[in-house]
Amino acid sequence: MAWMRRPILFLTLIAPLAAAAWVPETAQLIARDSAQNLPPAMLSMIRHFPDPFNAGFTDAKPAQSRPELEAQLIAQGETLTGLMQQTGELQKCAHEWGVFLRLAIEAGDPFLGAPLSPPAARLDYDGYIGKSARKVRRALYLDGYEASADERVLFTAIANRAIRYADNVRAAYLPDGARRSELDFDDRSNVFGATMLAWNRAASDAAALATRVWQRGGGDITGSPFLPRPAAPAAAHAANPKAQQGGLLPGSFENHD
Repeated sequence: MAWMRRPILFLTLIAPLAAAAWVPETAQLIARDSAQNLPPAMLSMIRHFPDPFNAGFTDAKPAQSRPELEAQLIAQGETLTGLMQQTGELQKCAHEWGVFLRLAIEAGDPFLGAPLSPPAARLDYDGYIGKSARKVRRALYLDGYEASADERVLFTAIANRAIRYADNVRAAYLPDGARRSELDFDDRSNVFGATMLAWNRAASDAAALATRVWQRGGGDITGSPFLPRPAAPAAAHAANPKAQQGGLLPGSFENHD
């Protein structure tokens, strides 16, 4: 269909986000990278309903502490798996997926719950990220999907990585207590390395979390980079055998190609 031939431009329409750790422009760019690694059927649905998806991405209100954000993600995942069992809820699903992806990307911010200070340093760092975006070497990390069927294990890995990335940036910005600026950092610096790792990890982990929830709700993950996938629990298989087979919910979450 014609709309499937469009490039992924829907995220460029997103309005500025309130209370975000990643600045809005960074969150949008990471979301575009993450979208490339979503299951094709899921991306097809988002492309078919870009306005509700964008609205959800903008409406999301990420918590400012990691434990609270993780609780938000778990609750949002449960909301989505419930919606995916219903018919006629595609637009609402697209909206809630926008919320979910925004929360998942927020989890990858190295400074979630522990801001880079003083504020001038964080402002400088945000500008540095924006200017460095074109230099990002895109990479997909698959280990976040297969590590465990429990998202909490992935949350722990994300948090531990974020601490390491944040420590590298802080050490570079505040050596011996004297603040440096983005002018001191090139693409061989620790700041650049930590930022690029955080960027790609945020995109990969958000796609991994979304794929887990999409599969749990019965969505088709054929063509997903996150394969092979863990086996569904027997109870879930009995309730929805097509989810185990990588099949489709009737008339809902198929690839629209």
